[in-house]
Amino acid sequence: MNNGNHQDILSRVAADTDTSVETLWATLFQKIAAYSSSRIKSHPNRQIDEQDITSSVFASLIRGCRAGRFGEITDFDELTRLLQAMAKRKIVDRIRYLTRKKRTGITHQVESVDELSTAELLHACEEEYRPEASAMLNEVVESAISQLSERLRPIVGLRLQGYEHSEIAEILQISTSTVARKLHLARATWKNQLAMEATDSTRHNNG
Repeated sequence: MNNGNHQDILSRVAADTDTSVETLWATLFQKIAAYSSSRIKSHPNRQIDEQDITSSVFASLIRGCRAGRFGEITDFDELTRLLQAMAKRKIVDRIRYLTRKKRTGITHQVESVDELSTAELLHACEEEYRPEASAMLNEVVESAISQLSERLRPIVGLRLQGYEHSEIAEILQISTSTVARKLHLARATWKNQLAMEATDSTRHNNG
């Protein structure tokens, strides 16, 4: 699918054209599944499957198109970002559901994707959807995280993916105060590491 015909595809999805959904699925399913997998692997809860998440994303897209939503999408990159944002929200919703089900026995999962506007969904993904910057930062981020203890890495990893303190607390089943305290500890660890590296550099230059 190229930039010129994505709107036609969404229009055909809205009109319930037989082959439109298959075209969209064939073009983007694997990409969104890979994105979902990259987010799910950070979570200790293994009851989440990227194929299920991606199927649910496409189901929401189809429902939205047929309800007159997503008319703001202007190009293929925005469509991809929209689907990724949907996947991100669905993973969070699924984690919240599983956590609350364990605690309270609830059986109904809320789908926040169906309640958010297109602009709200795109905003949720705009900071992380920068492929050119992402490749350059990966090595730096991995090096920084490797300096942290095993207790801090999951929390920091989730925060770097854009999750809020409350969402991290739900995912890891800890308090928000614990999340804040451990993120503060991670920042202190990095600050100390930078100070030591600066000191070593100064000594090397003076020597």
